[in-house]
Amino acid sequence: MTDKEKCGCGCGHDHDHDHDHDFEEGIELDTIFLTFEDEDGQEEEVECGIIGFFNVEDQEYIALVVPADEGEEGDLEEQIYIYRYDEDEDGQPLLDLIESEEEFEKVNEVFEREFFED
Repeated sequence: MTDKEKCGCGCGHDHDHDHDHDFEEGIELDTIFLTFEDEDGQEEEVECGIIGFFNVEDQEYIALVVPADEGEEGDLEEQIYIYRYDEDEDGQPLLDLIESEEEFEKVNEVFEREFFED
């Protein structure tokens, strides 16, 4: 099942961003598989770690970390994605894009506070 089928959103997530937070090596996260489509239409299945679930204004969200790639300077950089989260009648995850910058700013603020503040 592609992420288009799971979440109806395709691959053009506008709100991906790098964080300065490193996940400790050896911590095992539950995972979810998403299928992304590149500019050439090629699909790639990626195993993402589930950082956690959280609510903002009666909407549930999921935060995922994509495996680290080596950055330009040789550093490993993980990318964090945040999606709207729901489940279908069979309990299968449904992911959807955050459409507005206003919603994203609210969600990102709660995410940072819940998962990265000491």
